[in-house]
Amino acid sequence: MASTKSDGFSKMAGIEAGCCCTEQLTARHTRTGTGNTRTKTITSTGTKMGVEKEKSDTSVIMDEDEFNRSIEPILTKKGKVFDAAPDRDPNDINAHLKVGFEDVIAEPTSTRTFDKVWIASHALFEVVKFIFYRLLTALLAVPLAFILGLLFALLSLIHIWVVMPAIQSLLMLLPSVQVVWRSLTDMFVMPFFRSMGKTLSSIHVQTMDH
Repeated sequence: MASTKSDGFSKMAGIEAGCCCTEQLTARHTRTGTGNTRTKTITSTGTKMGVEKEKSDTSVIMDEDEFNRSIEPILTKKGKVFDAAPDRDPNDINAHLKVGFEDVIAEPTSTRTFDKVWIASHALFEVVKFIFYRLLTALLAVPLAFILGLLFALLSLIHIWVVMPAIQSLLMLLPSVQVVWRSLTDMFVMPFFRSMGKTLSSIHVQTMDH
């Protein structure tokens, strides 16, 4: 790669020297006043050949990545690229709030107001909604964020340090309670209900006609 770059630079230097020579030759011929058409053809062909050689040499010296890096600042100066607005509701938890004027007010074909009144109402609805939401959030968003952060911090504290330890302790105690409760029912409850069942099963009810 280094050898190709050095050869390319030497070729470019030779092309520049050749262009200078052609310019000097054209200046001399124009002073004498002879061979104007010849000098013009020489300079045009010389410059064309120099440009073609320069393009080929630059394609040999610079690969595609280096060319893209070198031309990137030029492209960025032409225009600013605006990124899309970030999505503030990526999980769509407030998708039901995507309400427009058509979702709130709708006129059927049989009952319609004037077109200008409809357009003005639509514009006023959107503008008032936009402006007052911005004003109310500017006034109340920060205090409400503080209150909500405190509330959810308290709920997280209770859930992490009170509720889950209580549930885990109950889950640890329930197997032993289950064993004790099963033994108690086997010892006292089941014999009682078995005896009651046998006693009641020996009773027969007969109906007699008078």
